[in-house]
Amino acid sequence: MPQGYYEVGSGESYDNQTVNNLTVLILEGGKASNTTLNAGGEMDVYSTAVANIVTVNSGGSLLLHWGSIANDATVNSGGRVFVSAGCSMNKATVNSGGVFDVFSGGTATGLTVQSGGSLWVEILPGTYEKG
Repeated sequence: MPQGYYEVGSGESYDNQTVNNLTVLILEGGKASNTTLNAGGEMDVYSTAVANIVTVNSGGSLLLHWGSIANDATVNSGGRVFVSAGCSMNKATVNSGGVFDVFSGGTATGLTVQSGGSLWVEILPGTYEKG
């Protein structure tokens, strides 16, 4: 069965939600706050959109696309965060078994990687180094 999509447009907010088997698209000018991403739950944050307080659990993923911002993320075991070029992640904790990827041109500040957590940084296009 194909996974569904939910779009959040300019001026709209997606708050206090738990996402399972759904892709949530936070489009230009949209916002999300206090969101939990579980198995099959994906949040894609696009240009000028903002995501605040995101918890990524096993099988969930948070993807920041060009020009987007995320603040205060927690990545738990089996969860994954992708920070693309031109994006900013401000404050994140990667717990044991969680994975945090920063692509060339992406920015992550206030990052805490706990024992057993993984940080991957693209130092040149196509070249990655485990932090």
